[in-house]
Amino acid sequence: EAREEYRVEIAGTGGGIVRTETVSEQAFLYDAAVIAADFPVPPAEIDVTVRQFGVATGWGLPATRRFALP
Repeated sequence: EAREEYRVEIAGTGGGIVRTETVSEQAFLYDAAVIAADFPVPPAEIDVTVRQFGVATGWGLPATRRFALP
């Protein structure tokens, strides 16, 4: 690809998406202040979905992982 672009979606487990970010590198920092803004009561776990953008294909297939929050 001529450029790197990724869509990151954050959701509570079994819930709807609370944040969507587009980043231009293979990294995303979801810091405590942003988590607090997204979740008034911090969940034990969140679901993170990432899709890579392709010029010829658009947003690719999603990859989803569940992460425990400290």
